[in-house]
Amino acid sequence: GDVYKRQDNKSVTFLFVDTQIINEQMLEDINNILNTGDVTGIYKNEDYDQIYTTCRADCLRKNIQPNKMNMFSAYLQRIRRNIHVVIAMSPLGEVFQTRLRMFPSLVNCCTIDWFTEWPEEALVGVGKGQLINYESELGIEGQLDSLVDMFKAIHKNVEKQSIKYQQELRRYNYVTPTSYLELLSTYKQVLGEKKKEMKRLISRLKNGLDKLKEANEAVEEMQITLTKMQPELEKAQIETDQMMEKLLVDRQEADKVFAVVSKEEAEASIQAAEARELQQVAEAAVEEANQILAKTTEQVKELKKDHLVELRGFQKPPEPVKVVLMGTCIVLGINPVLKPNPEKIGSKIEDYFEPSKQELLASPGDLLQRLMSFAETEKNNIAPSTIAKLEQKVLSDTSLTFERVKQSNFAASFLFQWIKAMYDYYKVYEQTKPQRNKLIEMNRVLADKMLELQTKKDALDKTNSCLLYTSPSPRDRQKSRMPSSA
Repeated sequence: GDVYKRQDNKSVTFLFVDTQIINEQMLEDINNILNTGDVTGIYKNEDYDQIYTTCRADCLRKNIQPNKMNMFSAYLQRIRRNIHVVIAMSPLGEVFQTRLRMFPSLVNCCTIDWFTEWPEEALVGVGKGQLINYESELGIEGQLDSLVDMFKAIHKNVEKQSIKYQQELRRYNYVTPTSYLELLSTYKQVLGEKKKEMKRLISRLKNGLDKLKEANEAVEEMQITLTKMQPELEKAQIETDQMMEKLLVDRQEADKVFAVVSKEEAEASIQAAEARELQQVAEAAVEEANQILAKTTEQVKELKKDHLVELRGFQKPPEPVKVVLMGTCIVLGINPVLKPNPEKIGSKIEDYFEPSKQELLASPGDLLQRLMSFAETEKNNIAPSTIAKLEQKVLSDTSLTFERVKQSNFAASFLFQWIKAMYDYYKVYEQTKPQRNKLIEMNRVLADKMLELQTKKDALDKTNSCLLYTSPSPRDRQKSRMPSSA
């Protein structure tokens, strides 16, 4: 486009090769240039302004009215005069014939120059020109003339055989100068690759020979060293035989220790199984109590703040409520206050209601957390005196039932369930105490036994490691005798 739109009135050659053709539309533009000198649709408005400005003088000089049509015609005349189009195309195949039919300007508006085969002088000259700069690189110094003669002979012979091929089979084999150039290029490429491959193989062979030489030298040095070490090796053989005798004795002792350790380990396994069985029995015994306690704890969580506030608001609580609060204080270890006994002058009675209002019911949220925490962490630490006091003051009243307490106060009924669950868990826990004590003693004896057993096993492993490290294999003993037989 830039070449075509030049307006400086200078001659220029536009060279176009068929290898530059991307699509056939390009040949359509070339056909228009050859036919009319114009290409449709390549000009912008500013291009037309430049054309009119440049070619106005041409119209005035020829006494032609400088309108747009005349100025553009003057521009096209300038293009035809200054642009020389050179199109290089290969005649091979049907593509060339098809293009000549589709774009007739390639024939009608062009002067066709047919370039036939090169003469022998051209083949020799081109061959030398292609190879002369690669003589040292390809290692063909002094052989250039003979090589070029060979390539020339190959090319000319192919041309002759192609003529014979066409005459006999009516088929064309085109031999062009490009074929000769490709022959030279292929020769340079293949020879370069073979040179590199040869250098690589030579390098590998040299490295291999160097390694063999080094190995032979090392073998000679080792042979000399073995000859010098012959007395020492014989002495080492004697020491090895003595050590083998000692190792045999040590191995027998180690086998005896292993038998003892295996027997004790089997006994320890039996004791461990008995301990696990006893532990399962103890855990099963308290499992039901744990489930009841967990269920009661979950029910206690259902208590609302309003329920406990209502419980705290009693000025004179019903007797079941007082008993339940007393039981809760006893379990949690809250001490009562002493008040005068209205029924007996001069004596005092224990009052748990006031401490319960101050310590238990002052914060309903803290009370719920305290009950659940006690059930989780302190249930195994309840003192026998606490249970005795609970039986004496709370649980001795057989009329105190869940329904009776619930009629008096909803929140108190849950506290009553919690007291009963803690009491029942204590009873079951105490019943299984002999089993748990036996389990503790068995675990202690088992731990001592396992510690003693581990000590013996460590000593046995140490002995076996020493035997394994110091005992040569039959192959090692055979190697140690090799110098004496050399």
